[in-house]
Amino acid sequence: MLAIKAGNESSFEEVYNRFWEPLFVSARNVLGDEESARDIIQEVFLDFWNRRESLNIHNLGGYLYQSVKYQVSRKLKDRRLTDLQLAVVDQLSIDNLDTEQTVNLTQLNEALQRSLQKLPTRCRQVFELSRFENMSNKEIAEKLNISVSTVENQINKALGLLKSEELLIGLFLMLFNS
Repeated sequence: MLAIKAGNESSFEEVYNRFWEPLFVSARNVLGDEESARDIIQEVFLDFWNRRESLNIHNLGGYLYQSVKYQVSRKLKDRRLTDLQLAVVDQLSIDNLDTEQTVNLTQLNEALQRSLQKLPTRCRQVFELSRFENMSNKEIAEKLNISVSTVENQINKALGLLKSEELLIGLFLMLFNS
C-alpha cells in the first residue's frame, strides 16, 4: 500500500492483476451482466488509484470487495425504476385500455416528459440514450465522447430526480390499480 500511495504503478498493476478477476466474477454473478460488471470494476480501480494518497487501508482485499459491493448495490438500485417502467409497459396494451387507463397513461407520459425537461441537457441526453434507446454506458460514452463514469453519474442524477417526483409514483400506482 505504501508503494501505491507513492504512485508506484507496478505495485498498483500487481494489485489489479491479483484482484480484478475475482472482483469481476462477484459483480457479474450478482448483476448477471458482464459489461456492467466490467464497468464497475474499472470504476473501483480508477477511484482507488485517484484517491490512493488519502486512503488509509488496512485490508486491501476487504476494501476492494466492499467498494465493488457498494457499486453493485447502486447499480441494482438504479435498475429498479427502469424495471418498474418496463413492467408497466409490458403489461399494458393501448388497444385494451379503458378511458381512465388511457388518461392515466397519458398523464404518466406527460409527467415523465416534464421531469425529463428539468434535467440539464447532457443529463437528459444520456438518460434518454440509456433508457429509451437501450444503449450501454460504454456505447453512450463513445457516442458522446465522455467517460463511462460520467455516463453513470448522469444516469444516477436523472434517476434521483425522477425518483423524487412523487407524481410518477402515484401514476404508476394508478395504472396498476386500474
